[in-house]
Amino acid sequence: MRRLRVRPRRAGAARLLVLAGLSVVALTVTSSSFGVVDLNRPTGQLRDFDSRGKVAPNRAQLRAARSIHGRVSWGPLGTPASIIHYGGYLAARLKAPSAESAALNWLAAHKAAFGLRSIRQLRVLTAAPLRGSKAHAVSFRQTFGGALSADGVVTVTVVPAKTGWKVVYASSSLARAQAVVGRRSLSPVHAWVKAADAAGIHVSDVAALGKTADGATALSASGLSGVETVRPIVFGTAKRGAIRAYDTTVTRSINGSQDSYRVIVDGATGRLLYRQNLVDNLANDPVWSAFPIAPPFNPLNAFPWNYPSTDTRQTYCWTATAGCTNVVSDDPTTTVYPLGVASKFQWDVPLDVAGVQGTPQSTVGNNVDEALLWSGGGRSYNNPANPRPISATRDYTAANYPFTNQWFTSGCNPAPLAAVGQAGAQANPNVEDWSAATINLFNGHNRLHDYAYYLGWDEGHWNAQQYNNGVNTVDPTPTPGGPTATPIGNDAIMGQSQDGAISGGPPTYGARDNANMGTGADGLHPSTNMFLWQPLPGAFYAPCVDGDYDVTVFAHEFGHAVENRMIGKGVGARQGFPAGAMGEAFGDMNAIEFTNESHVAPVPGSDRYTVGAYVTGNGYNGIRDFLAGRPMGG
Repeated sequence: MRRLRVRPRRAGAARLLVLAGLSVVALTVTSSSFGVVDLNRPTGQLRDFDSRGKVAPNRAQLRAARSIHGRVSWGPLGTPASIIHYGGYLAARLKAPSAESAALNWLAAHKAAFGLRSIRQLRVLTAAPLRGSKAHAVSFRQTFGGALSADGVVTVTVVPAKTGWKVVYASSSLARAQAVVGRRSLSPVHAWVKAADAAGIHVSDVAALGKTADGATALSASGLSGVETVRPIVFGTAKRGAIRAYDTTVTRSINGSQDSYRVIVDGATGRLLYRQNLVDNLANDPVWSAFPIAPPFNPLNAFPWNYPSTDTRQTYCWTATAGCTNVVSDDPTTTVYPLGVASKFQWDVPLDVAGVQGTPQSTVGNNVDEALLWSGGGRSYNNPANPRPISATRDYTAANYPFTNQWFTSGCNPAPLAAVGQAGAQANPNVEDWSAATINLFNGHNRLHDYAYYLGWDEGHWNAQQYNNGVNTVDPTPTPGGPTATPIGNDAIMGQSQDGAISGGPPTYGARDNANMGTGADGLHPSTNMFLWQPLPGAFYAPCVDGDYDVTVFAHEFGHAVENRMIGKGVGARQGFPAGAMGEAFGDMNAIEFTNESHVAPVPGSDRYTVGAYVTGNGYNGIRDFLAGRPMGG
């Protein structure tokens, strides 16, 4: 996940941080005004770990690379990380019946440079065209001895032409061909226990629940609310061979917030091979009341803030109805781009992975599942135990769920939350406006889903949906020229409103002044945690507001899911500080593009390029030192 973070302020100024990794509030670094990127490891966060090592390309690869008409940049495992021909193509006039065949033919011609013995070592991930483009980004997963690698992927972008296919670009995270070593003598349960231990979770009561559709083992563990999965893979290394291993995602709760890690362990010993932080630190016709971008605010960026409690929410409906401001269904005759151009099912219709419809009466649907999580921790999709706004008539408007600005008017008083508690929230739907906040997050996440879908983040490109409209079958061992392994469903985004509001307050403030997104591989639920904001002594002096109402914050977080899935090809995520910084920039761009293209920017009193104006009270810089799209000062 990426998270919004805070630093202490100096000389009366405040600064908001966006960290490359999950964290709790850090109170250790002085700064001046408004916002920067902090790349330090926050308190409580485990370091990323990678045992693969590094190796340079050998002479045969360097010699073979000379026949490629492009610039080759080499990766740490001795294979091309990227290949591009600036101002031209890597190849042209490739005769092939399909994009997949064209990409395979090009890879076959240059297999020596990629360290491959044969293209039979590759399995198709996707060959779907990019939405709105003739280009195809054809991706293949590496195998060792017929077993899938942990994250070895090569992608070749091709475009059709009258004379044949043209190769535009290639990138890979492949390891050179190598022997498969080691045994997988640990059971999936014992392997998960080892992986959990490497992620700082120590449990003893773990039970296997059975196999998932893609061959993983589902597990339950005492003290964890969600279902965990572990799958056998092969872990390619630089010099030690391809190790038989287990791959899992492990989630833990710290100070009311969540940490999530991808962990790979040796299949025989349980030794840690790889750990990566996955958390990026923002009538029977359904109708919802939601803020198009944010509530009105005082842009003076100073105490006492004076945020008005005026309810300026608009009405969103699936089909046109009296009093509805925004129609969001998949109907071009009534829907204005970019809202609602992609959802094939009504937003609040829960579906299972086979497309079987559930009962629409809360903030659960095919695209997202929003629920209250005052207690912090984890949860599972469509679990009725989690508090949600409920309406048998599907009326989620101000008449039933008012916005009264309680967190602000109470001066950040957590007493009403503690008095009701997580267990009592369902019976008290308007305490601290939690229902209005959850509806706002639900509405915003669905709008973002449809916006990103229209631009290309669809079922064929690893998006997040519970049911993939028929694009959800998985062939675990497809062959070149054979059936294509398509992305899987069962991964609607889960949003936690007012996350950790009780458990994440004083004295640690681990769930304040922040937001995060944990993406995970395709088939795992991405998770967005939205927090309450307040002044933190000796740190960032935010107003008493709820991040669930600031679209630019959770649109930034949503951007992490898009770029992690697209760059990682549904398998992993980009790594390292430079990539993390670019990920933060993309998150900001996603928020700015979405709000401006939707014609809802700016937040009144802010600049149209500002991200986080409402939650910070700063109408110009927002969460950044320098405003996107404006010249830097000083």
